[in-house]
Order: sequence, then structure tokens, then C-alpha cells
Amino acid sequence: MSERSLISVFEKKKYLVLIPEGLSKPEMETICTFGSVTKIYKENELFKQYEGVTDRYDEKLFNNFPDYQKLMFVKNPYWRTLEYYLWNYCYSSEYENRKTETFKKTIKSLYEENNFSFREMKNKKAIQPQNLNLTENYFLCEDFINESYKWFDVEVLTNPKPFLRIPNSSSFYDSSMLTMSDFYDKESAERVYEKNKSVFEKFGYSFYSYLDFHDPVRKIHSLHGNLTNNFEL
Repeated sequence: MSERSLISVFEKKKYLVLIPEGLSKPEMETICTFGSVTKIYKENELFKQYEGVTDRYDEKLFNNFPDYQKLMFVKNPYWRTLEYYLWNYCYSSEYENRKTETFKKTIKSLYEENNFSFREMKNKKAIQPQNLNLTENYFLCEDFINESYKWFDVEVLTNPKPFLRIPNSSSFYDSSMLTMSDFYDKESAERVYEKNKSVFEKFGYSFYSYLDFHDPVRKIHSLHGNLTNNFEL
């Protein structure tokens, strides 16, 4: 079977739309309303295309669009990594009734181990830092309202949710989980931060932004206490 390659383009302004894995369904659905198309190539020949975008892109196709600028979508690595985990480990485990590991154990494995199955190699690659050297044009997913108008001349009234939902009680994450920040403790945050340090520094994402979904009181307790991550017990 011949390998197929994908690339999303916004033909009106001649953008190559570079979207990383780890955006939420609401974020992807909003981007799809901007008017991009995804082109599918087979043996470097255009095979077919469809309206919408993909979170996979083949850099080898860049040469097919010499007059196009690259526009990269960027999301805080804490939340991009977590959203990828939720869809590819936690939600799929709920659907397929197969065992999965906690978020902390999973990212530790993907970042530190090298002996993987094909599926795990794909997952390991998906959460690697974004290659910021590809362009200087960035769409920051934390500000869809301004970025959508700036790059696509499209008015967006509210920022789409960076996550679809918190896992329900059928998983090992239960109703005691109050916010998405509960997935992180300092040790797991350090792993993601160090791996994606260039992205954090380039766009000013704080190391402590993993606490963003906590209320002020819980944030203080997390910063000054030695809290146990109950989901890792």
C-alpha cells in the first residue's frame, strides 16, 4: 500500500497550516470553520482533498508550495501533552475496556524509555516539542479571538475549550478530580517543561501554568505544600 502524505492549506492567503497533535476537538472544529482544505498526496501526486484541517503534516510537501507561508498553531505544552494523553490513552481505554497507565507514568515512559511498540513510537513522536524553526508565524491557541482575526480575517466570539471533558467515574480518575490541573504534580510538570523548554520560553508560558485551572487557594497549597498526587497511588 502506497504511503499517503497530508498537508492543510489556506489558499485565500497562501498559508500552510501546521497544527500539532494535542489540540482539543472544540479547537479543531473552530479552525475548520476558517476555510482551509487538507490535501492528500500519494507518491507525491495529489490524490484528493477535503474541507477542514489535519493535525498531521508532512514536511516533505512544503516544496510543493513555494509561494506559501507557514503558519504554526501553538498550544501550551502542558495542555497539548495532556489532551493527547486523554484521547490516546484514557478515553480510548474507557471505550475499549483496556488497561492504561496514569498520565504521570505515561509521560515518564514516553520521554525516558526507548524500547517501544510501533504504537508507542507514534505516541512518543506526537508529544515531542514543536519545531519552531519551521516558521516565525504563530497562532497562539490561548487567544483564538484575536489570532483568528489576525491570520484568517475571521471573527471568533469565544475561545474554544482546550479540553473536551474530564474523564468520568468509569476510569481510574474519579469525581474527586476538580480541574485539569489535578493531572499534574510538580514532578510531572518538570518533565514536560524540560522537554519543551524552548516552547515555554519562546511564548512566555510560565513553568507554574500547570496550576492555571486551580482556584487561588488550591494554587497556594500546591506551591507551598507537599501535596500527594492521589491518582498515582
